[in-house]
Amino acid sequence: GKLGPKEEYRTPHLAFQNSRAAINQPLPLGIVLNNSVGQETVVLSGFVEGTSLSAGTALTATRWSVPGRDLDKAFISAPENFDGIMQVTVTLYSSRQDILETKEVRFEWSSFRKGDKLPITRAPFPHLAN
Repeated sequence: GKLGPKEEYRTPHLAFQNSRAAINQPLPLGIVLNNSVGQETVVLSGFVEGTSLSAGTALTATRWSVPGRDLDKAFISAPENFDGIMQVTVTLYSSRQDILETKEVRFEWSSFRKGDKLPITRAPFPHLAN
């Protein structure tokens, strides 16, 4: 059966905010799950070995699984003194383990250079166009 506009609108989907942090600082995951029905899971793969998340469980040294409801509270801790960018693949699974969405996200840690201020954004997420 085809979904009518109403159901379509309620499909769970992810909203992202690019995050940067100073070296050895935890980085907010910056991912929010919209239209959740409560049982979704997000799998993040492509972390540098030694990275850990404050929520969810490690599947391997480079992959984590996080319940959708914990995304907004999750932080990433990079390996000690990691300086650079991690390109991470984020996959959203429904409660039935169907893949709903796959996105690439960048997480960046950098040393402060003179005059290099990290933007601290507390604004609500912009609506992201697909």
